[in-house]
Amino acid sequence: MEVWTERRFLEVAENHRIYGAFHLAVTIGMRMGEILGFRWSDIDFTKRTLSVSQALSKAEKGYMMQEPKTKSGKRNIALSLSSLVILERHKRVQAAEKLRAGSMYQDQGLAFASGVGTPLVYIIPFGKKPV
Repeated sequence: MEVWTERRFLEVAENHRIYGAFHLAVTIGMRMGEILGFRWSDIDFTKRTLSVSQALSKAEKGYMMQEPKTKSGKRNIALSLSSLVILERHKRVQAAEKLRAGSMYQDQGLAFASGVGTPLVYIIPFGKKPV
């Protein structure tokens, strides 16, 4: 049996469409809902910080954005240079997707969105709420 390390997982996932989300989860420990809820406006590329101010959560009917439940949940996270490079690359990929989708794109400013700009809910386990 082969057990993957975090590094091995990132190597295998490197060409995945949302590799940047995996990178943030592994390297800085962001929660899934936080990753799926953060917007490009939450990143300060100059100060190299990411502000956690909302998360995608399962609601009674579908999904919704909500503020962190605790004061400590609302925070600024320092980003490494490698994280910034990965996020900048993802932003370029997302811009190309937006052009391809044209008027179908629903720009909500999300850093990790579907190919048409809507929240990525397909990776949240059915019936479970992100923590």
